[in-house]
Amino acid sequence: MKKKIFLISTTRAEYGITKNILLEKKKFKKINLKLIISGTHLSNFFGNTIKEIINDNIKIYKCINLNKKKINFQNVEKIFSKTLIKFSNFLKLQKPDAVILFGDRYETFAVALACVLNKITIFHIQGGEVTEGSIDNIFRNSISKMSKYHFVTNKISKKNIIKMGENPKNVFIIGSLFLDNLKRENFLPKKQIEKKFKFNFLNKNVLVTLHPETKGKILPDKQIKILLDVLKNFNDTLFIFTYPNQDKGHEIIVREIKKFVKKNKNAILIKSLGQSFFHSCLKHVDCIIGNSSSGIIEMPYFNKFSINIGNRQKGRPMARSVFSVPYNKNLIFHALNKINKGIKRLPNKEFLYGSGQAAGKMLRIINYKLIKNL
Repeated sequence: MKKKIFLISTTRAEYGITKNILLEKKKFKKINLKLIISGTHLSNFFGNTIKEIINDNIKIYKCINLNKKKINFQNVEKIFSKTLIKFSNFLKLQKPDAVILFGDRYETFAVALACVLNKITIFHIQGGEVTEGSIDNIFRNSISKMSKYHFVTNKISKKNIIKMGENPKNVFIIGSLFLDNLKRENFLPKKQIEKKFKFNFLNKNVLVTLHPETKGKILPDKQIKILLDVLKNFNDTLFIFTYPNQDKGHEIIVREIKKFVKKNKNAILIKSLGQSFFHSCLKHVDCIIGNSSSGIIEMPYFNKFSINIGNRQKGRPMARSVFSVPYNKNLIFHALNKINKGIKRLPNKEFLYGSGQAAGKMLRIINYKLIKNL
């Protein structure tokens, strides 16, 4: 009899990363994998990304709507409590054999707690990583402690999980699911992206994604203003802004970007590119700037530069193509200027997060090794 396993997704990024698990599941006969969505997938403010899942022809087993009315994603406590209660009730009724959780979001932490309270086994993906400038660090480690099995991206993460007291036999290195997506991707040409989002690429193009840094003294309004003060000096460069995640302070960042875009013809803001368009943009731009993990994990796949600002990603292994700078206008300016003028040469391509086969590795381990323990 197949084991019923739920894959939970509460954000656009989470779905984009874990999608390949859903695409690979048909190969494994002992697993009955079902997708459960919630959170910002059902939010107009964040682009109603349930549409992307439907367009991918991925079957959604259940949508768990936190509130029929408009919900304020600034109110972390309210989101957390609603997620905990709704998922706890849902899991109590459904009784899955296990749940797959990705990463480090507070919504994911709430789901993990609901699993623990209902005695449901957790498979945790991408634990053991370190992001010193984000409160996600606390949630990630807490989820790891609540999980029985751990699927990590590299040796350092495995050591970190074991240091936390977890059984080494239950920790498996699979690489990063981010790279699975890139390996599978049919990259879109520039013209198709331009037509879809109504803009034209220039000779120099930069993707900008800045999430609120939730730990540290510099608040989100100052974070985005420092970056925008630098970008206004590069009139010959197209800046493609994407929305930040829903961490506290995201509305301030969006507001300031909208003001910048209104004043600068060489800048556009896109609520949600969607996975395929996002990956294709990564391929076509010259660099990515901000503090997204895409600059750390995905951009080196294309052997292109990233400018990583602040401490949000501090602690992750980084390729030599990543410039790490603090929130300092001069240092950010010099990093971008070096890339734009071709002063800085790219190092050889580095593979710090696997080779793009993480989903298959994970499902093989579950199907042939762990399923008997559920």
